[in-house]
Amino acid sequence: MIVEELSRNELLDRIPNAPNIHRLPNLEKYRIVTIEGCQPIPCGGTHLRNIREIGSVRLVRIEQLGDEYRVCYDVTPEPFQ
Repeated sequence: MIVEELSRNELLDRIPNAPNIHRLPNLEKYRIVTIEGCQPIPCGGTHLRNIREIGSVRLVRIEQLGDEYRVCYDVTPEPFQ
């Protein structure tokens, strides 16, 4: 797994057909996680380094957007011990 942060121009140079770039806000940097054998998909959100960082997940809503879906949820971090 490779994690990178790229500007929009760097991103479009590297992944010209990024599947979701039109849905992301205009950010200074985008996070790209590349997993061998999978297409890299840029995002602007926060991510875990380890799944153990999650305390609980609560589904808020599911929205249908044409042929796609948006899943909205709240995550409560695991308290530090």
